[in-house]
Amino acid sequence: MANNTTNEVRATAKYVRVAPRKARAVVGLIRNLPVAKALEVLQFNTRAVSEDISKVLRSAVANAVDAQIGVRVSSIDVCIDELIFPKE
Repeated sequence: MANNTTNEVRATAKYVRVAPRKARAVVGLIRNLPVAKALEVLQFNTRAVSEDISKVLRSAVANAVDAQIGVRVSSIDVCIDELIFPKE
């Protein structure tokens, strides 16, 4: 869901079977990084949840491209502002 006034996009993953504590450890590694760097960190991370987080991140970039119709958005221009993972 895109909010065009603040140029924010959102992507969610439901029913991911992983402990929130383990996912928060990986999310902490990529918080406040540019998307290109975050995807690189996730690619070489050994935790299994890295793949799920990478899919959500790629989905958010695709949502950003869809929200900016007619404007080319590169993943270098996009920065991760906030990642939320629910508590147990």
